[in-house]
Amino acid sequence: MDEKKRRLVFLFGGILVAIIFLSSYAAFSNNGSPTTVTTTAKSQSTVFVTGYTNAIITNYSDVAYVSFTNNSNSVKNIVANSLSNLQANGTVVDSILTNDSYQVVLSGISPYDLQQLLYKQTNSANYITVSSTADVKLPQTITFTYSNVPINLHLTTTNYSVYLSNVKTIGSTINVTISTLLYTNNESIYNNQFRVSYNG
Repeated sequence: MDEKKRRLVFLFGGILVAIIFLSSYAAFSNNGSPTTVTTTAKSQSTVFVTGYTNAIITNYSDVAYVSFTNNSNSVKNIVANSLSNLQANGTVVDSILTNDSYQVVLSGISPYDLQQLLYKQTNSANYITVSSTADVKLPQTITFTYSNVPINLHLTTTNYSVYLSNVKTIGSTINVTISTLLYTNNESIYNNQFRVSYNG
């Protein structure tokens, strides 16, 4: 190979190396511009689940509802007089009759105590019903069921309220149903919220 051809080969080789270097630098350099990273959040699906457990009554609301299980005027008169006397001595703050049912605001007694007093006054537990909202304590762990598969979940809060159509003594154990939405990806309760209802 003569001297002229050899110089041309070296020249073209040098140009080729320069082109490769510059193209590699442009590809890997961001020239100071910020790098954008895109992430895709995985959507979380939920399913409706229910669980059954026992709860302990710890307290009651100060509002009770008295309804009649028959149309006996004598029983209604006895209840009206009893509520009037309780209001006179400060045990009842107020009682409002609406649609043949009383809403009673209590001060010195619980809804259960009111129920027992009215049972005694009417000489029967079959004439009236006293209902109220009870504070209950749930177990720390609840077993829910989804597609016949049991799922044990830990509750962060165990104190809840539930409406009782027929009040029971404080300390009683009642059966309740717990319903909620459950995240399927990590088996956690949606927004840590669920509903408690009395099975009775």
